[in-house]
Formats: sequence, structure tokens, C-alpha cells
Amino acid sequence: MQFAKVFVVDGKAKICYRDKILESVYNVFRTRSNLHRLAYQHKIVTIVEKMFIDAFLLADGKITGPNGEILFLWEWSMAAAFSGGVQLKNALKQFSMLTDSFVHNCIKHITMPELRKAADLITAVERRSCKNSGFYRHVGLKILSHRYEESEILSNLCQFLPLGNKMVLNFYGDLTRGNSDEV
Repeated sequence: MQFAKVFVVDGKAKICYRDKILESVYNVFRTRSNLHRLAYQHKIVTIVEKMFIDAFLLADGKITGPNGEILFLWEWSMAAAFSGGVQLKNALKQFSMLTDSFVHNCIKHITMPELRKAADLITAVERRSCKNSGFYRHVGLKILSHRYEESEILSNLCQFLPLGNKMVLNFYGDLTRGNSDEV
């Protein structure tokens, strides 16, 4: 990296930058933080991610790939994340099959009745519709003070839900811990 050096300060290695590029470095981290907060954690993005995850979990071990082998999506992703050597190479090869065409061909056009829900989820994402299922609907956001315990919030919330519909909703926390400078 140009304009950066590692110095040992008080026994700890620190990355140091020239004063003329310090503002640029701060801007890189602020931009990343803003993207993470405003785009990657947007309510619709998280809903779409959950819809894809649910579709993949419904289809896991029940669909076949182009070569006719049964696809174990969960095992592939875990092996790609935590293995090494030859097993990692095989897992990454299998994981790289999960392309848009895979989703379109193997899940969306599935004919098995038990996987109809997975196909419907993929279709809803394509149509940009999160309204087909009440579970994926964003109902609102409220910032709560830190004086409430999570169990208290859940018990109060669950008393208003129908008996068979008790699910945990999203939790948002302040990652800055009260510090105005996020970098």
C-alpha cells in the first residue's frame, strides 16, 4: 500500500498514514460504513436475503444439479467456509455452481410439490414482491432505550400475535456505542 507504513508504538504494531492522505483514508471507512448501514442493512435487502435463504434451505438436499447429483447447499457453504486442502477445493467448486442460472433453473422451475414454496419465494423476489407472505412484510421500526430487556420486549410483543405466529423479529443495535465517529 502506498503512503502507509507499519510502526511499533508502545509495543503494538500500528498502520500509519501520511498526513496528506489521512482524510482519504477516513473517507474510505466512512463510505464503507454508510454503505453497510444504508444499503446492505436496508429493510428490503434483509427481507430479500431471508427469502433466498429460506428458498435454499427448503431446496437443500432435495434438488439435483446439471449432472444429476443431489445438491447439498448447506454442506457446501459450510465446507467452503471451514475446510482446507482438497476438501476446500471441492467445496469451492461445488459452491461456485450457485449462480443466478442455478437459482432460475433448479429452484424456480421445480416441479416437486413439496418445493413449491421455494419456487414461490424466488418468483416473489424476481417480481420484487415481499407481500405474498406475511412473514416477510416489514411492519415498522422503533428505537428502544436500553432499559428494556429482550425477554420483556418479546413477551409483550408475543401477547399480540396469533397463537401459531410467534417468531422473533429483527433486532437493531447501536454499533457505535455512543461514539459519533464510527471509524
